[in-house]
Amino acid sequence: MIQAKACHILLIPINTSHENVENTRTKLQIHCKQYSKLCVTVRTLNEYIYNYNMETNSSEIFFPFTHHISKYDRELFRQLVCKLAPIRFYLIGNDLRFTLTDRTEWGKIFRSGEKSKGSDVWKYLINEPIHDTTKEYKDLSLGLERLIKDTLPIQLNEILTNDLHNEFCPLIERVHSTLDDRSNTVTRQLIEWSTAHVQLRIEIGVFHHYTYKCRVMCLHWGSRSSSIRLSLIIGECPGGVLAKVR
Repeated sequence: MIQAKACHILLIPINTSHENVENTRTKLQIHCKQYSKLCVTVRTLNEYIYNYNMETNSSEIFFPFTHHISKYDRELFRQLVCKLAPIRFYLIGNDLRFTLTDRTEWGKIFRSGEKSKGSDVWKYLINEPIHDTTKEYKDLSLGLERLIKDTLPIQLNEILTNDLHNEFCPLIERVHSTLDDRSNTVTRQLIEWSTAHVQLRIEIGVFHHYTYKCRVMCLHWGSRSSSIRLSLIIGECPGGVLAKVR
């Protein structure tokens, strides 16, 4: 059965290591279990992109059709992942190997769509101390030093020690109440997208079949009669196809 899987919290790595991501995930899960008694689902952006469970090191479908949507419609992919994960943490670290990779590009795409007002919650999060060399790294496309000054990221310890003044777990509980609805809504949108995408590919394929047939016939009958034959064959092509392609 095709089913998108919603989560409570999404971690979006920003120049940080896999170890830091997993350490952050584990700490958040333990904290929420202690405070709210919920088994909180924390996923990473890479898990939605690649449909791979980093915790179990095994393939798992979190986001159906992810390869096609993330390739052909990145903005739609961003919107749907955000519906699945209304709490998003952009995890900042010190691993400069990831500053110019696809991971950074996806981080840019997601950050560009974030709004200061709305029902979703998104913050920059720091689990490990940020080194001065990281802040000053010239090729860091984030402009990290300015980002830290302008957005005031939260420290993970602020969540772990006082639950962000007892506001974090109540937020988790509200998100938990909509978990199934969010999964079902996104699943329905994905099926609609897939159906439309497959139908369009079929219609374009039919169109290419007829245009190829036209070229072959024109070469066969020569230039004098080619225009007559061309119009006849184009007339055979279903109008809906031409309308779609135009």
